[in-house]
Amino acid sequence: MESIKFSVIVPVYKVEPYIRECIESVLHQTYQNYELILVDDGSPDNSGLICDEYKEKSDQIVVYHKPNAGSLHTRIYGIAHATGDYYVFLDSDDSLKENALQVIYQAITKYSCDCVIYEMDRLYNGNYIINSADCIKYKCVGMKNVLHTVFVPISANYIRNAFL
Repeated sequence: MESIKFSVIVPVYKVEPYIRECIESVLHQTYQNYELILVDDGSPDNSGLICDEYKEKSDQIVVYHKPNAGSLHTRIYGIAHATGDYYVFLDSDDSLKENALQVIYQAITKYSCDCVIYEMDRLYNGNYIINSADCIKYKCVGMKNVLHTVFVPISANYIRNAFL
């Protein structure tokens, strides 16, 4: 039974060549208890229209259009409108493997996670640079651990790179 609902939040800006593949990857998930929140951040191309087109095809898709304010603001906007138990952030030029939500669901239920951080595949011209093999990298319980795992490495890299 799929008791956890995911809110898949996608900021959309100038991604007309990629957005269809992104949306399709969510629509074809093996785990079906989700909503797909597409937030058009004032994109000047047809990305917003493509999102509206998909909204007409699926009740699981919600589309918001707002003036451009940047990726972080757009993600926060998506969170404010989310109804799921967990948020999954997906860039609009990326896609999910068909079992991605199922793998995340299994990690959450197995480890009682507050947050799951997972590997990603990196492709270049159709060839794998990094293949994650559906690997769950971190299993975080408790907000302190989540913040430490996510933000400390980012801060350390930022500080290190700022002074090089």
